[in-house]
Amino acid sequence: MWTGTSWQCRRLRAVFCCDGSMLSANSDEILQMSDEEDARAPLDKTDSTDGPTCIKPCSSEPLGRGRLRKAVGSVIFSNYWRPVARSEDAGNLLNHDHQEHEVTLRPPQRSNWAAAEIAFDGGTSPYCLISHSSHPEDLFDCVILPEWGLRTPNLILSIMGGAGNMKPSEKFDIVCFSKGLVEAATRTCAWVITGGTASGVMDIVGKAMQKHDKQRQVPCIGISPFGALTSKWRGLLEKQTEDTPIKQMKVDAAEAQSQSPEKEGKITLAALQDNHSHFIICDNGEVGSKTFGSEIPFRTRVEDYVAKGSMPGSTKAPVPRVMILVNGGKISLDSLVQAIRTGCPLVVCQGTGRIADVICSILDVTKNRPDSDSESSTPSVGEDEEFALLLQSAVKEFMGNEPLTQEDVANAREIVSSGKVEIYSINDRLEDVILRAVLGNSRSLTSPVSNHTGVWQQLALAVQWGCKDYYDDLGRRLIQDKGGHEHGGPQEAIRLIFQELVAFGWRNNKGDAKTFKRQRKAAKTPINVVKNVRENTGPLVAWLLQHFLKQMDQFEVSEHTFGATTGKIHWNRLGQQESWKSLEGLLLWSIEQEAPSSLLEIIWSYMEDPVHAALVAASVFRDTAEREHGFASYHDCLAKKELDDAADRFERLAVLVVEDLALTGKGVDYLFQESMRWQVSGQGGQGRTCFKLAHELGCKMFVSATFYRLAVDLYWITPVPFHITKDKLDTKEVSWWALLSLLWNFQIGGFTLWEFLSIPSSQAWTHGISRSVFVGLYSYAVFKRLLTFGGISTVEVLLFFWGFGFGLVEINQLHSMGFQAYIHDFWNFLDALSSSFTSNQREDRRPIFWVARQSFQNAPWSVVMCPCRNGCRLRVVF
Repeated sequence: MWTGTSWQCRRLRAVFCCDGSMLSANSDEILQMSDEEDARAPLDKTDSTDGPTCIKPCSSEPLGRGRLRKAVGSVIFSNYWRPVARSEDAGNLLNHDHQEHEVTLRPPQRSNWAAAEIAFDGGTSPYCLISHSSHPEDLFDCVILPEWGLRTPNLILSIMGGAGNMKPSEKFDIVCFSKGLVEAATRTCAWVITGGTASGVMDIVGKAMQKHDKQRQVPCIGISPFGALTSKWRGLLEKQTEDTPIKQMKVDAAEAQSQSPEKEGKITLAALQDNHSHFIICDNGEVGSKTFGSEIPFRTRVEDYVAKGSMPGSTKAPVPRVMILVNGGKISLDSLVQAIRTGCPLVVCQGTGRIADVICSILDVTKNRPDSDSESSTPSVGEDEEFALLLQSAVKEFMGNEPLTQEDVANAREIVSSGKVEIYSINDRLEDVILRAVLGNSRSLTSPVSNHTGVWQQLALAVQWGCKDYYDDLGRRLIQDKGGHEHGGPQEAIRLIFQELVAFGWRNNKGDAKTFKRQRKAAKTPINVVKNVRENTGPLVAWLLQHFLKQMDQFEVSEHTFGATTGKIHWNRLGQQESWKSLEGLLLWSIEQEAPSSLLEIIWSYMEDPVHAALVAASVFRDTAEREHGFASYHDCLAKKELDDAADRFERLAVLVVEDLALTGKGVDYLFQESMRWQVSGQGGQGRTCFKLAHELGCKMFVSATFYRLAVDLYWITPVPFHITKDKLDTKEVSWWALLSLLWNFQIGGFTLWEFLSIPSSQAWTHGISRSVFVGLYSYAVFKRLLTFGGISTVEVLLFFWGFGFGLVEINQLHSMGFQAYIHDFWNFLDALSSSFTSNQREDRRPIFWVARQSFQNAPWSVVMCPCRNGCRLRVVF
């Protein structure tokens, strides 16, 4: 007998002996797992009755870098796999790639790096203890992506500042700053990165997350120095680096709590802030207050790594990065300089004290100089001696007795003269200041995001924050960077705006099975963010309509432009079309993406035929509600009701437009005006009138309006084709006896014979009388057995041509309406069935059903059950 335990990695599930060799009873017990499978799935015990068989890897491909979990009772433990193979070759193959990553992640003087979770009173936060010289790509490959599951952010908000001595003045409102920070991060799906300790600005940010982001939608990552933590915290965290076979996945933060702060001389050591969602603890092998700031180079490398779009699984597009300074001292000064040198803009919070107010004071003086260029974003700082005097005065006022070295003076000068600093004051909106910093940085030739991808991300940020003042400038820059007017710039900009902003968040719950499988582990965008982005896109679409209406009207909506999943318009009540090359196509596509009504009304207001468009929009809303939300779930019911309400709203808009036209005396005329924008598919350009469109699409509110009833009355007495100026039948002559009298004297009304017969009221009576006579004659022929004898009788010829005429009428109606609209009417279906039934006869002129019946009854054969047992059931007997 043998004893094995079931282990799991991301690409292989197998059984291992206690010495590390891989065992399996049967080869089919080794299961290949895709990268998309959840590595935290429950493990199954491997049961084998034949005993284990030692196997070797069948491929030189590494088995993966995934984390192994071992289930022991009801407590889950974890460790990173270091397999012990029975052969030297197998040992070199197994997890070789993962061991290479461990070399850079392993802290100095330690045998291993650690990753686990910290259990705080308010929740659990994962952490990792790594070397301060680790490579960012190794951190992302081993921890952030596989263990934490964080996706690429749209923005990096790096918070820098003092860990103590915080004395904000009346120029800084902590409440507004906290709320604005969380709101900005939530709207943009940003990462917030701080020092992670429970003091100063890090504590302010953590409490802001606790108050305004209770569900932890925003990743708030703390990058802290291990040596600067208290002894209890260090002892708690370093347990995971010990060489023990079993390591606990969670550590209790309560074990690191102390009644009094721990100090080293006059400097208080740090504790972790409990409201951060993730922690990265950097260890440089030293302990004590001298390690404060040792994590700054690593933090800069990580932020720069993400900002350059190097994060695995990302689109390789640059990610905007902004550093926000609150208070701060010499360590913060070093961080600011490193950020400036990597192209990161700064937002300095005025009124927070110390180095932040020093920078604001110098900028206020230099920007107000008479010799300063008002159009330049770079202030004139003057000569070295003059700047030194300004700095000395500001330091004395805001930093007291804190001395600055020559290096600090040079760093301060580099920051002030960089042109990358924006000041946030109590009267500002934090989102506007951050966006202003991103935009100002993007115009710099040395900026890492000064390309068309950066422009698009800046526009997306402006939309997410609702900064409408930037739409015009960013929109024109985007069109120019996409090729300009001569090379399809407007078309590409329209595609991006509609696909990424109008349909923002729609793919969270839509798409094919492959897309869902790929996205099932990704965090979904919060619904409030989706709604804000879609609502804020309305003014941007209005800007497009104002400046590029022609290009939008020529934009083609198809699977080629928007992709196979979302590019097809499913609504086909007027006939199936593969593509829509018009503004109407954008309206229908936006409705099927469930865009907000405010945005759709902006598009609708630019329609050439607004009433037609509103009626069609109402139909598309109802069709989308039934197709996408025709289920019994609570959320589907809410979504369906919202779409039905939007349909009623657009139908009311159509009614209001026609009622306004009726005040000018042209309301009824407009109802019979054909729109070439809504042509019948494949019918040579024949348009639709509102009068017919409302009836075909089932717009009950519209057809019940007073003007529609008046239009029906006019249509009832006017020859076909209808025109408002044609002579009309007197309403007194609508009765059947009056029409019958006019049939012999139709010239009295000023009509020709065919005009008189084409009047709908005349057609109603003549068609009704014709069908009644036909039914009576056919019944007479059947009961008198006129159709059962040879020879061609007059009644048969008359019935045949009569039925053929009915069929011809239905064919003309099908040709004029289109198949989709025709077959949608149940009465048309019955008319087509009856016409084909009465006119379809065989060579002996007998109806098909009668011939079939007589042939079956008079046949010289019969059908009986077969007595054999070979599988046949029936036998034909003559």
